[in-house]
Amino acid sequence: MNYDMERMRKDLLDYFGTAMMSGFSMAMVDVLTIERSSDAELLKIAERTGMDIRRYRL
Repeated sequence: MNYDMERMRKDLLDYFGTAMMSGFSMAMVDVLTIERSSDAELLKIAERTGMDIRRYRL
């Protein structure tokens, strides 16, 4: 199945970036991980955070 990975990456960066700016400094690690993740790794992160990955289907 194909997903809009760039949109998913952007949404994850927004999610963890907001947490980081709200004082949760450990979110910085997540931001760096997301920036460097492959598509498969990104899908796992999205599922682990509870995102509805169906929204990103092409």
